[in-house]
Amino acid sequence: MRDTYGVPVRVTVLVVSDIDVPLAHGFVTRYEALVASLRRRADVTVVGLSPRVENVLGFTEMPLIAPMAFDPTPGSALGRLAHALRLLGGRFTQTPWERELVGGLRFTEPDLIVTLNYRRRETTRLAARVARTVMFAEERSGVRWRGPRLLQWPPPLLMAFSDAAERRAARRAKRVVVIGPGEVPWAKGAFRRPVSIIPLAIDAEWWATSIDPEPESGPFDVVTVANLAEERNAEGLVGIIDALEAGGWPAGLRLRLISATGFHQDLIDRAAPGVVLDGTVEDPRAICAGATAILVPALRAFGVKTSILQAWAMGRPVVTTTHSAATVGGTADLDLLAAPTAPEVAALIAGLKERVDLDGIVVAGRDHLEVAFSTAAHDEAVDALLDAMGR
Repeated sequence: MRDTYGVPVRVTVLVVSDIDVPLAHGFVTRYEALVASLRRRADVTVVGLSPRVENVLGFTEMPLIAPMAFDPTPGSALGRLAHALRLLGGRFTQTPWERELVGGLRFTEPDLIVTLNYRRRETTRLAARVARTVMFAEERSGVRWRGPRLLQWPPPLLMAFSDAAERRAARRAKRVVVIGPGEVPWAKGAFRRPVSIIPLAIDAEWWATSIDPEPESGPFDVVTVANLAEERNAEGLVGIIDALEAGGWPAGLRLRLISATGFHQDLIDRAAPGVVLDGTVEDPRAICAGATAILVPALRAFGVKTSILQAWAMGRPVVTTTHSAATVGGTADLDLLAAPTAPEVAALIAGLKERVDLDGIVVAGRDHLEVAFSTAAHDEAVDALLDAMGR
């Protein structure tokens, strides 16, 4: 059933969840934000596919527990060949859990299916048998699709065949959704489908709540809140620290590093009076409130750098890399400070005290957050998606 404008009014959201990760401070779960926006205009049913019921029991009307659905993709050449043939075989090679999923999706009688299946993109082909399908995609969560390299020696024909089968399965979606502007070129190239942006949701009100600065805050603190056990986050920070050391450490500067996941060894090796490893903290807002700026150091960035959104909500200036700024559509010297290399980011940090435009940059950052990443922006993006799929 559709409304008089042809927009889907019965939407099934398929959430494929094989991990149970606790939320960090001030985050909103992706599917919760999506379902809340969809329910403003549609009758929504949530189907959860998981190896364990506790992963999906709290949010789904229809849990499908299938541990075999999450077996790792075979690594051998013959295993990948069998995997590809199964994907290409359609209903003739469907496994019992796949038939159960198709049956469950049909039971919901959807006009539209939205899949959040980052780690099992091939399940898109199952949803597409039931109704028009939209797939949420995220570059950091899976393999970057590559074309067959038939002239390479030895010729990886079976790997190329398997990759092509997975691409074909994912492309059964009529449209792809990403969470930020930085992923649009990747998604268009990977899936060759129209791409929509539905922004990542954070609890901006939580981050914007006025908090007194920590008493131990210094006059020149620059704070990073990130997963600093991950190499791609740590490597940029290491380069920035080394560049600051090489140029003569700025007087009074302290880099304060907050990471609930621990620290990469290269950062542990650089701990010093000017590089403070705060680790896990009860509430990062008190440390951030006393900061001169928030540093987002990733040189390789995918998805959306939530630390930038948090800083904008708190009203703190952001210093970051060009790649990280692109994930949120940020503009250097307008709503944040950005540079392409670690030494250039270090130079921005060293010059913070001399800048007279930081207040204006903070105001522009808050405006950008409100326009592009607010609840209203999320609702508008979901409305645009429904309108596009109703054509």
